[in-house]
Amino acid sequence: MKSYVYLFQNKDIYNIGFSSNLEQLKQSLMPGELIAYLKTESPEQICRKLHIRYSDVRIPQSDYFRLTKPQVLDCKLMLKDIGGKDFFQPIFRGFTLYLTLLISWISISLLIIKFGIEPIFYKLNL
Repeated sequence: MKSYVYLFQNKDIYNIGFSSNLEQLKQSLMPGELIAYLKTESPEQICRKLHIRYSDVRIPQSDYFRLTKPQVLDCKLMLKDIGGKDFFQPIFRGFTLYLTLLISWISISLLIIKFGIEPIFYKLNL
């Protein structure tokens, strides 16, 4: 049975969840506003992935989040673009991201020194 995955806004808090009856949900979450939704066969899976994606801004033990404007836009785009397709998480997050950036920065700096600056000093010494 198809259900809806939704993004609901009430002032500065957002609710991400799923329901089989969107009209009843609108009534129960008044005076909030339905921002985006997706009708799908696997609402639990998509909802779980959204909860994981925004876990850093989740209000503990609830389906409520303090999303930033870019996160709201991102969530809306995912709900529009998924359409039954699976989306993927970024490979680099947290410590892995910082470590990768540091290693990349050092490697590029060494390459610039080796092939850009060292030949100039070599020519000046001749």
